[in-house]
Order: sequence, then C-alpha cells, then structure tokens
Amino acid sequence: MLRSRFDFYEVVRVRSNLPEYVRIDNLLGTVLGMSQDSEGRWAYALEIEDSDEAWMVWEECLISCNEFKNREDFYSNSSLKVVVDPKTGEGQLKR
Repeated sequence: MLRSRFDFYEVVRVRSNLPEYVRIDNLLGTVLGMSQDSEGRWAYALEIEDSDEAWMVWEECLISCNEFKNREDFYSNSSLKVVVDPKTGEGQLKR
C-alpha cells in the first residue's frame, strides 16, 4: 500500500486538463478525506475555497501549497443524537 502524498487539512491547488475538473482547475481546496482504490491510486475529498462544494480529486491532479488549516476551521465539535426505530429503520433527532 502506497502512502498518500497529502495529509488531512492540507491546502492544495487543483491542476488538471481532465474535463471533469474544468470547473475547479486552479482553485484551492482543503483535504477533508482520502481513499485509495484497489490499484493503489489515491483520491482526496476537497472542500473548495469560497464555495459550498466538495469534490473528489485524483492525487495526480493536485499540488501542495505547503499550508495547513485547523480541524476547527471545518468542524464545530457539536453533535446530534439520533434514535433509530429498529422496525422501520427510520431515525428521529433525540431532544
């Protein structure tokens, strides 16, 4: 298994000629997730700066900006509790 090139909360720039990335080419994003396929290729879940969008982008389409953000920039540490009805599988917020 190959090690990923980027770390969580690392700021990266999307650089690609692939048609699926034309809308985000040259934009900055922050790594919030990562996965590796069965052939060892890494893909990263990015939050694209100045948008409400998240994208999954292949490792070879990213360049490090040598900058990191903090977890707290993305997550509030608050939580919700959900109660699931075992018969229906439906969930409701617990108050």
